Amino acid sequence: MSYLAAYGLFLTAAAVAVHSEAGLDEWVSLVTNGAMGVTALYAFKKERFGLTILSLIAMCTSVVWHSSGKYKEIDGFVSRYTAYYAFGTTAFRPEIIGPAMIFLALLFTYEAQFDETYAFIPLLVLLVIYKYKSITKRFIGALVVGVFAILCYRNAKWHSMWHVLGAITVALTIEPPKRQPRFYVKNTPIESL
Repeated sequence: MSYLAAYGLFLTAAAVAVHSEAGLDEWVSLVTNGAMGVTALYAFKKERFGLTILSLIAMCTSVVWHSSGKYKEIDGFVSRYTAYYAFGTTAFRPEIIGPAMIFLALLFTYEAQFDETYAFIPLLVLLVIYKYKSITKRFIGALVVGVFAILCYRNAKWHSMWHVLGAITVALTIEPPKRQPRFYVKNTPIESL
């Protein structure tokens, strides 16, 4: 089964959950968390192992939070970090952007005194400016789907749709890794210098 078909099934489940006004602890709403599992498989196929692990953890923490009502902050942290990391690694290497995104995810999860949109939007604008010459259709798609995902997140009745659109957003940030050219130093004997 293709990834598009799998996301289509989860979108259908989310639409059913929204239409039936299912609670977040009902099975049809819980099923929509599986979309992050599809993203994890896609990230694995594309050899983005960091996003593979983060997507699986995000899926698990969301299922635990929505099924038990426990660990809300952990789910919020993992969801934020996965999204920030996914967008950040479109422009920077994981070891550079990862620690900064951990700081932001911790700040907005545990010390949020203001709406994170006020910080996230300027950072996203800076990312777009930085990537200006290398923006792809997939990145634009991630931005568009991400906006719809955030709108769904802010409406409790549409939260199931947030799960699926968020997973699709992360998947859209995954682009084939660019091959770095290898260069070799010519071994020259010292006497010839």
